[in-house]
Amino acid sequence: MAGSATMGGSAGGMLGTGFAVAIDRSTDESCWRDNHDYQEWANPRYDYEDYEPAYLLGVSGHAARDYSWDMVEPALEREWALVRGKSRLAWNEVHEAVRGGWRRVQGGVARRC
Repeated sequence: MAGSATMGGSAGGMLGTGFAVAIDRSTDESCWRDNHDYQEWANPRYDYEDYEPAYLLGVSGHAARDYSWDMVEPALEREWALVRGKSRLAWNEVHEAVRGGWRRVQGGVARRC
């Protein structure tokens, strides 16, 4: 996942914001990968790769930064079914990881993973 990518269209579009967030996916992925084991939601039975789409979905959910988590969570839950790929985790197992990604860029400021 090297290079830069623009993310955020899906969740933002669902909520009508039309806002996309430009992030460096390789930097963001590295941050989450390096810190994954220390996250309170990380279940040691699953690999980082199971959580990666959740972190990226949360970052893309930043498109809805003007809304509360309670308002964006239903849209992100629906989106999870589309972006989870090979992740073995259900929404109830990743929603805190998605929220972690969402919080990381909340307010337009990148925060520690």
